[in-house]
Amino acid sequence: MFAAGGGVNYAFLVFPFVIYAAVRLGVAETAFALFWVMALMYGVLIAEAGTMDAARVNATLWFLQVYGFVLGASGLLLAALTADRETAEARLREERTRLLESTLREERARLDALRYQINPHFLFNSLNSICAVASEPAREMVGALAGYLRSTLTHPDIERVRLSDEFLGVDRYLAIESIRHGDALRVSADLAPELRDHPVPPFLLQPLVENALRHGFEQSKGVFHLEIAARFADAGIELVVANTGRWREGEAVGTGLGMDNVRRRLRLVYGEAAEMRVETDTPGWVRVRLILPLAVPA
Repeated sequence: MFAAGGGVNYAFLVFPFVIYAAVRLGVAETAFALFWVMALMYGVLIAEAGTMDAARVNATLWFLQVYGFVLGASGLLLAALTADRETAEARLREERTRLLESTLREERARLDALRYQINPHFLFNSLNSICAVASEPAREMVGALAGYLRSTLTHPDIERVRLSDEFLGVDRYLAIESIRHGDALRVSADLAPELRDHPVPPFLLQPLVENALRHGFEQSKGVFHLEIAARFADAGIELVVANTGRWREGEAVGTGLGMDNVRRRLRLVYGEAAEMRVETDTPGWVRVRLILPLAVPA
C-alpha cells in the first residue's frame, strides 16, 4: 500500500470510522479502535519496507507518527467531549426527574393538607348543630354524623371518588341538618345517571353545601330551598349547588375557607381546565357552579 504511493490517501479513509467510534462507542472503545488502526498501519509498513527505499520508509514512518498523533488526538478528544456531554445530559435528566418527583410530592402534600383542613372545619360545625337541639334529636344527629365520618375519614388518601359516592356523603351530611332544621329545609338532588361512576376529587360538594346552609338561612325567608345537581355541560360536566337567599352586600364572591379550599384543589387537580363560578343573577337565588373537564389534563 505504501510502496505503491497511495497509502497516504487510503489512510484518511479511516477518519469517518474513528469519528463514529468516538461519538457512538465511548473513550475506551475509541482508544481500542485507534490501537488496531495504527497497528495495522505499522504492520503494512513493516511488510512493505523491503520493497521501499530508505527515504520512502523514513518519510512513511514520519507520516504515520504525525497521522497517529492527529488521528488519536482527534478521536480521543471527540470521544471525551461526547462522553462529557452525555454525562451532563444524564445529570440534567436526573435533576429534572428529581424536580418532577419533588413537585408531585409537594402537590400531593398540598392536596392532603387542604383535604384535612376541611374535615375538622366540618366536624366543628356539625358539633355546633348537635348542641343546638334537644337530647333525642341529638342522638339521631350523632348517629348520622358517625355514618358520615366513617364514609369520609376511613380512607383519607383516596384521590378520586365516584360522583355517586360524593352525593351520598352530601346526603348523609344533610341528614344531620334536616334533623336540626326540620321542614324549614327542602333539598332536591339531581345526578345524571351517566355520571354516577364519573371520578372527581373527594369533598368537592360538601363545603359548598355547608356554605349555602350557613349563609343561606340568614338571607332566606321562610322555607330554605337547596338544590344540588350534576350534569353534562358543553365544556365537560358541571356541579351546581343553588340555594334561596341572596349574596350579602359587600362580601367578595367565593370567599370563605370551604369555597377557597375547593377553588385551590380544582386548580391543583385540573389547572386552568376547571372553573368555579358564583352566580347571583337570578333574584332570590345564589348558585355556585363547578365546571370540570371530563378527564384530568395530562
